[in-house]
Amino acid sequence: MNDYYSSVVSGHMTRLVKAVEGIRTEVGQAADIGNGLADIKTELADLTVAVRELTQVIASAQDRPRRWFSRRAEAGR
Repeated sequence: MNDYYSSVVSGHMTRLVKAVEGIRTEVGQAADIGNGLADIKTELADLTVAVRELTQVIASAQDRPRRWFSRRAEAGR
């Protein structure tokens, strides 16, 4: 009878070890995904700053007289 219980316990231990290994793998993948999401968040923040700066440049260019463009057009004639 001891052999029977020993083999049952051994089987359950094997299943538990495999489950723990699977959980470790999933946690590792989740950490990788978390790091990837953090990188994406950083890139989006950088993109937001760049778009804001570009918008400011465009706004300031619209406020300036268009002399530069007219001089360039005259030079090309």
